[in-house]
Amino acid sequence: MKNLVVLTLFAIFTFACKEEEDASAKNFTKLPSGVTVELFDITFLSPSDAIVVGENGTILKTTDAGQTWNKQSSSATKNLRAVRKFNATTVFACGGGGALLKTTDGGSTWTAINFPNLEGTLMDIAFLNESTWLVAHSRGNIYKTTDGGNSWNVVQSKATDFFTGMYLVGDQKSKIFAYGGGGTRDAGEIALYSSTDNGSTWTKENVIHDQTVTSMDFSSANTGFFTSYYNVVFKTSNLGQNWTRISTPVNTTWREVKFISETEGFLSGEGGKMIYTNDGGNSWTELSTGENSALYSMEYVGTTKTLYVVGTNGTILSYKK
Repeated sequence: MKNLVVLTLFAIFTFACKEEEDASAKNFTKLPSGVTVELFDITFLSPSDAIVVGENGTILKTTDAGQTWNKQSSSATKNLRAVRKFNATTVFACGGGGALLKTTDGGSTWTAINFPNLEGTLMDIAFLNESTWLVAHSRGNIYKTTDGGNSWNVVQSKATDFFTGMYLVGDQKSKIFAYGGGGTRDAGEIALYSSTDNGSTWTKENVIHDQTVTSMDFSSANTGFFTSYYNVVFKTSNLGQNWTRISTPVNTTWREVKFISETEGFLSGEGGKMIYTNDGGNSWTELSTGENSALYSMEYVGTTKTLYVVGTNGTILSYKK
């Protein structure tokens, strides 16, 4: 009799967990991208208009909140790693072979901007104003322009570093982070730099970690997070003066961290894994996406309370709680 009770309770528990996973998966909708390539980044220009970039120069545009996507033409043929909007019509994309593209009509047409280094990959671009931009390069350089891309200066360089992204804290851009990895094949290290003078000079952050930083986001003016390989997440509560490693319940490489408020945030990663927090990262709950693809990037649309996620195999997901 005792064994029967135990088995019954186990069955109820298993069913409840399965129901919770199924409910989570039902909140994700797979959108028809029309492509099978890797999609690396996404940005929304309005609640209905968005641009996605990816492998082999892929640029996709939607005007109906992701229900349909149209492929856009450009001069890019190598992977486009980042897409960043300056305003509702002006958007930049960057990637392999020194590709730096600009659109002023919301993504319908794209123009190439000359860049001085055609080797490696431009991993990210950040804007301080209309004419002052920063670009993070895969081969350890940070470039800055103050004339809208007509000329560029190297403001940070280390041969053994490679950058994967940048992050500007707050609307006032009080601090700028550039992140990635470095070291040698046998002795890896973190590459995490910061600037407080609009990117003119850079200081390496004192973080003890030996893996590449994959993404960064701040939930408030002082509280931020960065992700890394092998289930690594760090948190700061003092604008990066100190970073503390936090634990998550899923073992994967996290590709993106995205906070939508001071308490609510998401992590997306390899193998279709995603987790969610509603207490500022103190605890996390796994979400069932129904996918096995690597999920590289997320974008949240507050007006529709919808999270969009892109990844490998042309994956574009939308999520509503």
